Amino acid sequence: MTDSKPTLIWALYLAGIAAVLTPFIAIVFAYMWKGTAGADARAEYETQIRVFWRCGMGWLAAFVLMAVSLTIELQYDAAGVATESGIPTFFAIGLLVAIATQLWFTVRALVGLIKCFMKPSAPMATA
Repeated sequence: MTDSKPTLIWALYLAGIAAVLTPFIAIVFAYMWKGTAGADARAEYETQIRVFWRCGMGWLAAFVLMAVSLTIELQYDAAGVATESGIPTFFAIGLLVAIATQLWFTVRALVGLIKCFMKPSAPMATA
């Protein structure tokens, strides 16, 4: 029987579309199970960990761009009242980075899940 734990982690990554905390639960499992896994499963866990942290960097960059846009895009009129200058450029760029990161994360998790299902399972012992 094949190890289904990497499949569970990819599924939790995909569930992150609807439930935001599931990728964080998945990364904890990946770190816990990586130490006791065989060579194939260990390589899969390392891939999952790498995907999580790369996407984490993308999400962080998007958040920073959007936060910076809120501070530099405000202009003040003669009375000292803050007025917006229109659509903040950094916010739009940050939003695009966030969408691209989420799309890449979702596609990568879907491809990983499909690969886990397509791996041939070891024959079960019959006694």
